[in-house]
Amino acid sequence: MDTNEHQLLGMIRQGEGIATEFKKCRNRLSRDVYETVCAFLNRHGGTILLGVTDSGGIQGIEQDAVAQIKKDFVTATNNPQKIYPPAYLSVDEVTVKGKPVLRVYVPESSQVHRCNGRIYDRNEDGDLVRTNLIETYEHIIAFVQKHLPDPFFIEGMERISLRDAIFREVASNILIHREYTNAFPAKLIIERGQVRTENSNKPHGFGVLDPATFTPFPKNPVIGAFFREIHRADELGSGMRKMMRYGKAYGGADPEMIEGDIFRIIVKIPEFGGTSD
Repeated sequence: MDTNEHQLLGMIRQGEGIATEFKKCRNRLSRDVYETVCAFLNRHGGTILLGVTDSGGIQGIEQDAVAQIKKDFVTATNNPQKIYPPAYLSVDEVTVKGKPVLRVYVPESSQVHRCNGRIYDRNEDGDLVRTNLIETYEHIIAFVQKHLPDPFFIEGMERISLRDAIFREVASNILIHREYTNAFPAKLIIERGQVRTENSNKPHGFGVLDPATFTPFPKNPVIGAFFREIHRADELGSGMRKMMRYGKAYGGADPEMIEGDIFRIIVKIPEFGGTSD
């Protein structure tokens, strides 16, 4: 038994995990192989073994199909219509218990990748699609625009929408910095005179944050990078400073950010006949 075979057998015995995925792949690649590639690129990298069942059975790849599968895989991952930005990955053939298995190592990427236009991320349970976060963001913004006033405000020679500038940061904070392993539901509540949000959080302190000394901490860097890429969020820290700068002009008082197991934001708003959600 050579070293590569020994290493793969050890990996197979440990089973699938956040950095390991098995694909059966007898004579063709399944579509979800590329979703896993995208998820590994967007998380911490990982290894895909083609020719191994989900339960760790070494089924192998049909020998006549090995060359074509390798060619198809490399072609697809270099195709920006499939993986964007493209990923330049190599495929190694290893014989395990007399059967051909293909090993693909996917490194962690510094970019945010899409597979067929969708963002995939990775946890212990497999690959997760993140595009629903965009719809959630748009829903929050639409809700705010429907129910909150937008008083006239001039900065320099340009009219600024105080409402949109403030709640763009609030909406992105709810989605980007959420602790997704906690089942506590995120909330945005409109009350008379204020809006408050509640979001599950992995705290780095407790109490009301002082904007002058607060150092923002990236909770979900892949989601954050994606939201900045599509211009739904500002660079880390700048959105918070913008919210604080415009908050008092909007509602007459500085917004409050309260750190804890539940992260809370309170934004004062002009008096109006409101509703809540």
